[in-house]
Amino acid sequence: MSAAVAAPAPSMMFEMPSPGDFLAIPGMDRWEASMLKDIYDAVTSANCWDAMKQSAVESFMFHGPAWVNQVHAHMKLLDQHSGSSYGITMRIVESIAKKGWEAYVNGRVAYYEERLAREAAERAAAQAPAHDPKRYWARTWNFNADSAAAPAAPESRSRAETEEADLEARRQERRSSPERV
Repeated sequence: MSAAVAAPAPSMMFEMPSPGDFLAIPGMDRWEASMLKDIYDAVTSANCWDAMKQSAVESFMFHGPAWVNQVHAHMKLLDQHSGSSYGITMRIVESIAKKGWEAYVNGRVAYYEERLAREAAERAAAQAPAHDPKRYWARTWNFNADSAAAPAAPESRSRAETEEADLEARRQERRSSPERV
């Protein structure tokens, strides 16, 4: 196995785990790590890395070449898989065979970093106030929210102030309109 494809280095600082040490990869859960480790070790025990690297298997779920049966013989957790989980796990190990351990780990850590950033943004959005009238009116009228020139949002006045302003507007309207006879 060789690192044939260079993967973008993640920004997270971590020590590159030794090949096959899935639990040392940031963000990897125990169940997934155990399934990956089982197939990784089975491919190593069956000495099938070269076959997997050159493989063009369309579906690991339904059929495969003879070397796949050799891998099965070395697997300890084969009965723990559904067809789907087996197929996905084999594809991941096939990717490691073709692109290399370092590329897999860097890609996995980059995905983990993206997930952490997305979850942090979702938490921040959930904690933000649902509606801030001052900022709404400032955005609507293209004013700085803290500017004195921004119009006062109607929600910022008390009901009494609103009624007083309406009454004063009606008085002004009557004064400026011609008298009815």
